[in-house]
Amino acid sequence: MNKALNRKTSRILCALLCMALILGAILCAGTTIPFARAEEEANDVFTSVSMNPANNQFASGSGSAPQTPDSWTAGGVEGSGKGNTVCGILDLDSYSTSANKDAYKLDEYEEYKDNKAPNSPFGNATAHENTNRKVLLINVIPDTTVGNDSNGTAYGYTSQSMTFTANRYYRVKVWVRTDNFASGSGAAIRLNGLDDDVVFHNINTYTASPTIGNNFNWQEYTFFIASSSYADQTVTLSLQVGDKYVKDDRNYSYPAKGYALFDNVTVDEVAPETFMKATAADRVIKRDYSNKTSSAFSALQNLDFTQPIGNDNWQRITHGDGTALQIGTYDAANAFTENNAFRLSSDPLSANGKYTDGDSSILVISSWRNGAFESVAAGVTSDTFKMERYKYYRISAWVKTQETSDGAGATLALSV
Repeated sequence: MNKALNRKTSRILCALLCMALILGAILCAGTTIPFARAEEEANDVFTSVSMNPANNQFASGSGSAPQTPDSWTAGGVEGSGKGNTVCGILDLDSYSTSANKDAYKLDEYEEYKDNKAPNSPFGNATAHENTNRKVLLINVIPDTTVGNDSNGTAYGYTSQSMTFTANRYYRVKVWVRTDNFASGSGAAIRLNGLDDDVVFHNINTYTASPTIGNNFNWQEYTFFIASSSYADQTVTLSLQVGDKYVKDDRNYSYPAKGYALFDNVTVDEVAPETFMKATAADRVIKRDYSNKTSSAFSALQNLDFTQPIGNDNWQRITHGDGTALQIGTYDAANAFTENNAFRLSSDPLSANGKYTDGDSSILVISSWRNGAFESVAAGVTSDTFKMERYKYYRISAWVKTQETSDGAGATLALSV
């Protein structure tokens, strides 16, 4: 992988960045960037790193059916009551025994009357190897004896905590199968601990004819997350029926009545390319927190160089005669030709790869002038920002150089 960070050059400096960045270059005062991972090149193989939460297939639990799952914590969402909720591990293989069937209370639903049993594609098919026949059940049964809970409640299970390391990409997947919930209600899958609401609301996977062809009404829901560029994040995953939360000092409540089954929770660190190619959809949420920078940098603009240099963001600076030097932005998504204004000798790509969604713009500082590379001192400087006393800051940039020779080389400088 070509990750030439802070490498020296006196001819061409390509500052490769992702989201938030401040750069000072070539013997000049400047500042910095919160950083993003470099894209793997075609000949590099990224091995996905599994970091599944404990008991992600609900294989272990305690007590009688439905068993309490190990490593998951049950409770009402934001103070909601439990009502007449039946919840825990449902063993599909032993469901039909009379004691278990009575315990799960699913035969109160039309689809499970006449001794019909729930099913899943897991635990018995090569397409889902290394899976089992146990699932998590949350069954909110209407009960007029518990007041408002006759309209349902919001109840669920939360995993143990996981760490999303700074400058990484993650994929979280959950399979779910639900009752035919009333409109405006349903199951919920919530990723907690990030900067905003990351949640699937009102999930309803019901069809009248569950078959192996439609995975017995099971559907997969996926989160793609680019973590913060400057801080690790502690997250948990909640699996729920109904939802309730507070946002902007307002309470939102979505009680539900009905059941949901959850299974095969997986969490993986994935390649940057996997995140970049992911597309948000009905069952896919994609969130990028890599441009969430410290409040000290909140006033800075154009940190990813999607806008031209000058005006109210970055300013050119030179020592001596800096006229006619090639300093500006370049879209690394463009088809590369050697006949370019900066005289780049090879495709610079970008810190996030060769894409056209805005992540491919880079800053280029070139000493090409009058038909040749010259020995110069020139670059750009950011607007000023405040660093408070007794606080710690991480300031970083992606840098890549080409055609290096002699001289002082490239410089990243923090000026006060």
